Amino acid sequence: MNFIELHYSIEYYFATTELHEKDCLEYFKRCTKKNEIRTIASKIVKVLKEKDVLRRFKALILLHTLSQLEESTIFSQIESFGNEKMDAEFLVQSTKLVYWEHIYDEILLTEESLRRKYEFLNGSFAINRGEVIPQQFRTPRFCEDFEKDVLYLFGIINDFVMQKIKSGAENSYLQKACELCIKDMVCLYELVLNLDNYKSLLNESILNTERASSCQKQLLFIKTEMKKKNEDKGQLNRIPQITEYKKSVTKFSSFIKKFPLASKGIKYDSSRLGDDETAGIVNILLLN
Repeated sequence: MNFIELHYSIEYYFATTELHEKDCLEYFKRCTKKNEIRTIASKIVKVLKEKDVLRRFKALILLHTLSQLEESTIFSQIESFGNEKMDAEFLVQSTKLVYWEHIYDEILLTEESLRRKYEFLNGSFAINRGEVIPQQFRTPRFCEDFEKDVLYLFGIINDFVMQKIKSGAENSYLQKACELCIKDMVCLYELVLNLDNYKSLLNESILNTERASSCQKQLLFIKTEMKKKNEDKGQLNRIPQITEYKKSVTKFSSFIKKFPLASKGIKYDSSRLGDDETAGIVNILLLN
């Protein structure tokens, strides 16, 4: 892309009103070259050090938006970010944007930490098509620790969204941040469901859906609350059902391509499926 255009777009995004910000964000999503991402990241870090709370909040929204791209590398271009400790007087003033900025900032710091720890995840907290979970991570113990980290992030995002709903705040920037957070929550819920299924297969045990059910319950509650307010439910229109993958031909065959089971001596016999993958529920786990 033209760097003059990129620099202009960055300045325009931080200076313009919300009417034109969507177009700017869509433009930044197309900036996928390393030097382009580096330029955007540098500006984000610089703005986060400014005194203008609105510009800082917009910087967080930009950072969050780019972090959700499938091949996102935005966090790798930022060594550190985060605002200084907020004065106590603002910690209870939910009508102030700076209050929400403080919580939002903590969410993105936690997300950055998770992404750095589990670098095999893409912007949707999933494993890309054609890739697999690394060999050293294919153990029940790892899955348990991994899931706890995922649930912690889900929890703090949920707290943020619920606070916004209960407060009745109408700020459009806060609304955009919540939309991005809800998108993350749906992706994290899917990851929890994947890890629950993976642990069940690795342990050769019954699927425990308690954690996935808890996440799903929260998402459905948020969807209901947003419906009451006639707000766009977006990602909440596609909350996945809780499924035991080994009982679904299509789900299982897709799942083991990213979460291999060979290390446990579990094989997948595709010949048992026949030509029709929708033939019904079959037993597709054959132990050595």
